[in-house]
Amino acid sequence: MLSNEAMDSFATDNGDVVGVAVKDLKDIEPQAIGTELSAFQQAYRVLGKTREQAKRSAKRDVSWTAFKGRPVEDIRRDLWDEIGRVNTWRENRRRRARPPVTPYLDRLQSCCASYGASRSAALQWVQTYYVRNRQCHGDAPSIEGFLGNVTERIDPHEAVDWAKFNTAFEDKKQINVTKRTNGKLSDSDLEMLNSALECRRRRLIDSNGAPTEEGKMLVERASRERERRRKAGSRPPKSYGQLRVSDVKRLADIPSRAEFQALNAPRGR
Repeated sequence: MLSNEAMDSFATDNGDVVGVAVKDLKDIEPQAIGTELSAFQQAYRVLGKTREQAKRSAKRDVSWTAFKGRPVEDIRRDLWDEIGRVNTWRENRRRRARPPVTPYLDRLQSCCASYGASRSAALQWVQTYYVRNRQCHGDAPSIEGFLGNVTERIDPHEAVDWAKFNTAFEDKKQINVTKRTNGKLSDSDLEMLNSALECRRRRLIDSNGAPTEEGKMLVERASRERERRRKAGSRPPKSYGQLRVSDVKRLADIPSRAEFQALNAPRGR
């Protein structure tokens, strides 16, 4: 978790503002998909496909969701992975090396074109909102981080490492003790925070380290939410990128390695 005070101030001061912009990008994605569909159809026609063939190929390439219905954490992961691949390609490319396929960055560009924003600005929105969410919601131990793969043969609560989840509460309380020692928390702050953590732990985990009924219910909800998120964000088809793989210009505004590091660095007001 990012704890730098400068980043804390910037993200908390501006997170809600950019959060609205991120939500707008999600809402505008269907419109962007329609624009992509027309462009892909035209491109396939240029390659010699019939009107019907071009329509089918274009629909196959654009019928997936990058942003709509997905949390910013998942959105950032896919975008950041592609930025990393672009920079690796830039640093290692040979004369005939093909640039990487970047469907998520491409879709972001389409959304930004419909929204009237630059892609570089949108990447900053995603980063700021992501950090804001981590700061405001990501400090206490969360069951999602300890939930493994759930199958038909495994109950969700059996897929949780309850021992590690239990330890996470103790670790967090110890972090608070260290903060008190360093003067970042008062005695009353420490008592208040660790009391909240301990009450939460006892509500989810019994004295033997096993899940309580409340803990099992929480895991069920987390498992359903994970499945909902998985269905919300369909992946691009393997055929995606056939039309854009040689288009280097589409990557011109992607941050360089140094710019990418600056994007992730703490910022003040």
